[in-house]
Order: sequence, then structure tokens, then C-alpha cells
Amino acid sequence: MTRAHEMMTTTKTLVFTLCLVGGVAEGMSTFLLVTQNVAPPPSTANLGASTTSLAGCGLACFNAAPDNNNMTCLAFLWTPTPLGGERGNNNNVSDTTLFAPSVEGLCELLACLPHPASLQSSPRAQMYVLRGRTTPSYGPDAAPASYVMACTFAYRVYSKVKLTYSKAEDHCAEDGASLIIIKDAEQEKIVLDAVNQGEGYWMGLSDREVEGVWRWADGSSLGYSNWDRGQPNNYILRGSDQDCAMLYRGAWNDHHCLHPLRFVCQITFVQL
Repeated sequence: MTRAHEMMTTTKTLVFTLCLVGGVAEGMSTFLLVTQNVAPPPSTANLGASTTSLAGCGLACFNAAPDNNNMTCLAFLWTPTPLGGERGNNNNVSDTTLFAPSVEGLCELLACLPHPASLQSSPRAQMYVLRGRTTPSYGPDAAPASYVMACTFAYRVYSKVKLTYSKAEDHCAEDGASLIIIKDAEQEKIVLDAVNQGEGYWMGLSDREVEGVWRWADGSSLGYSNWDRGQPNNYILRGSDQDCAMLYRGAWNDHHCLHPLRFVCQITFVQL
């Protein structure tokens, strides 16, 4: 795997927990180290930067949660700079002293995870993902450069090829992806803005195993939904029912799995 494709990889696993009492933050929050010595370009949009300790950076990220100040900190980048300076300085802070309050560094709060292809060498930079109040699940650690990053997932719209549902699944799998899994309205808007809404696109939702029980490609049950009026209707055509879901005109419609359609593939990095 090339550096351009690296994402949530690290030479070691490091998790630290903050016990937060009083002030804006209260409770416990956990952060997972996901990259070392690489970082997105300094121009990448973020929620702000400051100089503080590693624990202070974690506290700042926690305090930027959705229910506080209408901000969302999904991750943070911290680069130890005990002698001052900017990100990228190659200093010699021992790993055993990283948590010392006296060791400060450049703290950058990130609203979204950077696309793997944007990561570049940045000595001693460390990126941590907030595990916080919920327990997120972590997906693959790579995405082809042809995929578009959308905060916690990357996607690609295949608009110039039409495949059956099963063959579209296989095509996505070749990318290390699955057909798109839509868990909320915000994610769906990102996808709808990227497709031609007058065309149908396979999504990773079907009731092929049990009629009427719709499940996502990752095996999860249906929560958020956006079925079009009267859908799913399981229309029978030549003895074949409709077991696969497609995006069409801004909503969902069940369709015949053997009918070739365009499709959208997705790689999920973090499922919150």
C-alpha cells in the first residue's frame, strides 16, 4: 500500500483516556492514535489551532462536540514542539514524555478525516480519532485516489458503466469497498449531490435473504430510510420480484437485481 493510500495506520496502537470533570466537558473520553509522521496539508480546513499539551488537545476536541458550541471535532492532529516552531519540525521528544504537561505542541482540531491521498510527510505529527461518548467502528485503512473523501467515508460514483446488482457488488469489492450504505440524511445529501438524480444507482441495500427484511451490505438492519411514495412495492416482472434498492430521483426504490444500473461504491473509515 502506497503512502498516498494510507489512512488509519500506525506503527503502534496507542489509546489514551481523559477523565473530564467540570467546565464544559465532564465524563470520560477516549482517543485512538491512527497515524504517525504524516499529516494533511496545513491549508486543510479545520476547527482551529493552538499550542497545548497532548491532553489539552484532547480536551479541546472533546469540548467541540456537537452538543457544545455547535461544533464537531472528529479528530485532532498534535505535533510536539517543545522548542517552539510550526508543524513539521523534527524534534527528539521521547515517547515516554508525550503525556507530560510540560510538553506542548501544535494542536489542530479536525471536523473531518483527511483523504488518504492528501497525507504527506510531517515528522512526529500524530492524528487521534475521538472515540468519545459512543463506541465507533473502524473500517479499512485505505482508499483509491479516485475516491472522494466525505468526512468519515470515501465514495466513488460509477456513472459510465451499468452492472447488475451482484456484479456492482463485485466491482466495489475490487476497490476494497461496498455499495453505498446510507445511514443518515446528511450522508445521503452528499451522495445525491454527486449523482444524476434522473438516473438509477444501486445502493448497498436488499431483502434478498428474507423478503421484506431490508439489510445493508454490512449486515446492519435498516434504520434511516428514504423510500419514495409507495415503495418498496416488490413489483413482479416475468416471475422476478424486486429485492435490490436503488437511488432514483432523490429517493429509494426497490428494483430487479438483474437489471443493469449505475452504482455508487463506499469505503467507511469511521462509523459513529
